[in-house]
Amino acid sequence: YLELSYQKNAVIKSKDILDTYNGVILADVVGLGKTYISALLATQLPPDSKKIVICPPLLIDNWDRTLKGFNVVASVYSGASQILAKIKDDSFVENAEYVFIDEAHRFRNEETESFKLLHEICIDKKVILVTATPLNNTLKDILSQLKLFLRPRGSKIPGVSNLQSFFDSRINRIRKAKDT
Repeated sequence: YLELSYQKNAVIKSKDILDTYNGVILADVVGLGKTYISALLATQLPPDSKKIVICPPLLIDNWDRTLKGFNVVASVYSGASQILAKIKDDSFVENAEYVFIDEAHRFRNEETESFKLLHEICIDKKVILVTATPLNNTLKDILSQLKLFLRPRGSKIPGVSNLQSFFDSRINRIRKAKDT
């Protein structure tokens, strides 16, 4: 692993956003080291804090290796809905302070069981969403992911106190532009 300046800068900015908003989206194209940036970010968190990673089953070993390489203690879980259902009441998961969610775009639909389970897990935790594709279909994808760590009607984002209204107005503008 090479420490690259853009990765260090991403960690500094992500930590600031995480501290301010209780969550952050680490979004970058495939292959630029989002897992490494996440591990570097984890090294900047209190060492005794409980951290969990939720990722696709095929990425569990990669996350384990990467976190160990950075001397980060965290529990890594599959993001499969049957696993989420099992771990949501686990005492370690309940007491975790930080949740890293890899391939976060998989949780863009609020109507799915997986999203609902993940949302329960994320309540009162700081959330790090890791994805190459935060927007797959519509702006609602991003809104759903933001709801994992922000209250839609009590956002702390300057000038956007109501996320739902903010996104609805943009979605309507896009719809109107398509109709013309």
